[in-house]
Amino acid sequence: MNLVLPAALFVAAGLMLPASAAEKSQVRATTNGRQLPTYPEGRDRLPANYEGVDSRKFLGAFKNSVASLKKRKTESDEQFKARAADTEKVLKPISTKASYAFGVPGLVAQYSAHRQAYVFGGKSGYGCPASGFLDGYVTCGIGEYPVASAADSGTAKDAAAARREVFGLAVRINSGFVERSFTLDRNKFYFTQELPASAETAQRLKDYQVSVLFVGNVVGERLVSDSGSVVLPVVKDRRDTTTIEYDLPFKVNKVVYYVYQTGEILKEMAY
Repeated sequence: MNLVLPAALFVAAGLMLPASAAEKSQVRATTNGRQLPTYPEGRDRLPANYEGVDSRKFLGAFKNSVASLKKRKTESDEQFKARAADTEKVLKPISTKASYAFGVPGLVAQYSAHRQAYVFGGKSGYGCPASGFLDGYVTCGIGEYPVASAADSGTAKDAAAARREVFGLAVRINSGFVERSFTLDRNKFYFTQELPASAETAQRLKDYQVSVLFVGNVVGERLVSDSGSVVLPVVKDRRDTTTIEYDLPFKVNKVVYYVYQTGEILKEMAY
């Protein structure tokens, strides 16, 4: 039996983290009760300026969905487990069966005339450290968002209370994605890939941005802790005085290299 925190109830350091009323309202407003945008499979071109799903809205919807999952006074442990096991219903509007694309901030392409290729990452580039919550996972950062303090009077006390949320995709170390796309250096995995491109292609795209998408799905496995609570494939959170960090178990099925401004797909690497 796996001993893990009941993340479905957002317990961290023994404290429950319920979604605020304002946060729930914002999520409902942004999703309008519909599924979040999925990756448009089977196309040779994406919409211009495509960035994938809005990671902040995705995280907000996720938190809103699972924060409402609580054991009812009238139901037994077995009934609660059975209700929580309906992952699709619990996570709606997110679906574990859908493919979502996440843009990767900080993963910048540099063209090498010598190598005749766009070079991504490397040991000085985009790194994914071992997850602090999930054994056997690395966490690839997707976004950082400021969290406003309750009162903003400009005082030093308020400044100290300012926080940020850090959102990352937790991916298995032994997955094909990590094994084939990353190099390990000092306990950190670095995305290290090359996209072959002729000098003519580089000249054609010199005024454009070559970008990367991680495409995959939320992991659908469940873990049950010794406390009897069902742990869904949900966000784990770690806190200090300034940061709340969330890791979302995710399976990357492919990496898409494309031209941001035009949506032209240069290559899809499946795993």
